Amino acid sequence: QCQNDLSTDSVSQKKIELSQPDHPKMSSSDSAQKEIIHETRREKTTKTASFDSFIDVDQTKVISLPPEERTVVNAGPGTGKTWTLIEKIKYMLSEEGVAPENILVFCYSRAAVEVVRGRLESAANRNELPLNWREVDVRTFDSFATYLLAWLQENKPDVLSQGFTLESAGYNERIQEAASAIPKFKDVLADYQHVIVDEVQDLVSPRAEMVLALLRVLPETCGFTILGDSCQSLYDYLARQNDNVKDSRHFYQEIFRTFADANFYSFSHNYRQGDKLSLFTAPLRKEILTGNDEDRTKVVEKLNSELLTADIDLKKFSADTAKKFTKKG
Repeated sequence: QCQNDLSTDSVSQKKIELSQPDHPKMSSSDSAQKEIIHETRREKTTKTASFDSFIDVDQTKVISLPPEERTVVNAGPGTGKTWTLIEKIKYMLSEEGVAPENILVFCYSRAAVEVVRGRLESAANRNELPLNWREVDVRTFDSFATYLLAWLQENKPDVLSQGFTLESAGYNERIQEAASAIPKFKDVLADYQHVIVDEVQDLVSPRAEMVLALLRVLPETCGFTILGDSCQSLYDYLARQNDNVKDSRHFYQEIFRTFADANFYSFSHNYRQGDKLSLFTAPLRKEILTGNDEDRTKVVEKLNSELLTADIDLKKFSADTAKKFTKKG
């Protein structure tokens, strides 16, 4: 895995600007806005959420939501989640007037950080972003934990576990310590206006616990956008090997329970495969998310039966065939 980042961020040299305990008081307009947002969320608290809560929308719906909105996107591969992430950042900077330093983007790996920053740079080269776009804080979970613990160790060591030192801690120890420290230092994200978390299906303990801790202490005026595909939870095998590891389904259940007032959206149009294959696989995806083992088995059997009569020759589907389809988009 390439997400581990012990000391420096290879992409962004900007350290996290952690909020000081004595940050400036709110203006009356800020206080009024906070009260409106709080009341709106309070009215939604009677909702319950589950995988059945996701509503199919166009990407522009997610992109154009105000920065204080909290949204969970669960969509399959090829549906434009990364494109939506980039367009969301562009919209907040250009249309909503959000300062770039008030946007925090979490990626699972340094390679993913490179992709996000590369796409933002391309947008900037097309004059689609303000000159200070590089202040958008894009980093891995491990990088965030490292900088947070370094700041706490220097400024608020009483928040950390007794005997903990950053220099002697390994990858998972740092993540676990950060998850434990965040509830004790709730101002950690006080100045942020929007947090984006990409590829959440890959989050298992302890990174899942750290992200949940961060989301729980967000200020009332800070929104989030969480993007992922729960059908691609590659690291759930770790939970099957170790009872102490929480899998991605646990992460989603905690999101449903804690943020039932959030928007739950999905994308259905697939930009990587034809409509025919999308129609074949849609029922299987639905059963993976909401069905039981018996229903999933029935859908798989039906899918196999339909594929046998479809104009998709799986027996001759070689690497060369795959390349041909890839060239066609």
